[in-house]
Amino acid sequence: MMHKHPVRHFSRSALFLMELILAAAFLSLSSVVCIRLYLYAHNLSAASLAKTQAVRESQNIGSSWLSSDGSLADTLSLYLETTNPAEDWKAPEEADAIVLYYNSDWELLPSSQGAAFCMTVTLQKDSGTGMSTLHLTASEWKDNAPQTSCYSIEFKRYDAASLKTASKGSDHV
Repeated sequence: MMHKHPVRHFSRSALFLMELILAAAFLSLSSVVCIRLYLYAHNLSAASLAKTQAVRESQNIGSSWLSSDGSLADTLSLYLETTNPAEDWKAPEEADAIVLYYNSDWELLPSSQGAAFCMTVTLQKDSGTGMSTLHLTASEWKDNAPQTSCYSIEFKRYDAASLKTASKGSDHV
């Protein structure tokens, strides 16, 4: 009978130790899962914020274009008046495409230096139909190139004056 008592005491300690090891393993596993969920939620939140800001900036540029005479230079001048950019930022002369750069807080930058996002603005005019299309694509900016696109939208505008000018030049009767 003496022999069974030390074995019994050993088995209780071994079971307690095994239970403690399993509890620590479960705690470790659940903490890894929680950390991964937290990181996923953080990345999802950052992507959502970037898309929300991209939509806001796209709508501002699109509204500026719709209220201007349809030129990209006038659109950017109107947009720049509302964004209060750095003093050395100037709207380009008439162009068909431009890239705007933004920092991580979506504040307009004069160049790609320190940019976290970019907005590619492209204007296409069809003088035959009088339709103009403004393409806007917001992307992440890394390694001096646009990366993953956050948001893309097109604005269309009909310009009857450009259609009349084009038809006067062709003189079809």
